[in-house]
Amino acid sequence: MAVKTDDKRAVKQAQELQRALQADLLLAKQMLCVLNAQTEALIAGDHRSVAMMERHCRELVKEQAVRDGVRETAVAAVAMALALGVHDGPPPRLSDLALQLPLPEARAVLALRRQILSTHDHIRRANERNRALLENALDCVESTLDTIREFAFRKPAYGANPNTLTSATLCLNQTA
Repeated sequence: MAVKTDDKRAVKQAQELQRALQADLLLAKQMLCVLNAQTEALIAGDHRSVAMMERHCRELVKEQAVRDGVRETAVAAVAMALALGVHDGPPPRLSDLALQLPLPEARAVLALRRQILSTHDHIRRANERNRALLENALDCVESTLDTIREFAFRKPAYGANPNTLTSATLCLNQTA
C-alpha cells in the first residue's frame, strides 16, 4: 500500500516532534542529576556546591523555556500535517495527537511522553526533598542565632558590677 503525501509529511513532522521530545527528556534528566547532586551537597553541608547547583538549575530552567517553544512548534506542525485545524486554539495534547499518527510514530511519541512525565515526577520529588532539607538547615541556623543572641544580650551576673558594664553588642562575622 502506498503512503499518501500527507501521511509522509505527518510522519516527517512526527519524527521532528520525537527529536524535540528526546531533547526535552535529556534536559529533564540533566535537571534531575543536578537536583540529586544538590541533595548530596545539602546533606554534606557543602554550601558552595549547593549554590553552584542552584545556578546550574536556573540555567537549565531557562533552557527549558526555550525548549518549550520548540516543542510547541513541533506539535503545531504535526497538527497541521494531520489537518487537525488548531489554528485558533491551544495545541493538542500529545496523547490526543498520537491517536491521529501512524502506529509506529504514535508509539514512539507516547513512550517519550511517559518517560518525560516520569522524569518530571522524579524532579518534583527531588525539589520537595531539597526544599525540606533547606528549610531544616534554615531552622538550625535560626536556632543557633537565637542561642547566640540570648547569650550575647544576657544581663551580667555572678558579682559583676552593673554600673561598670556597657550594654552588650552582637557582631557576626559574615565569613563564618
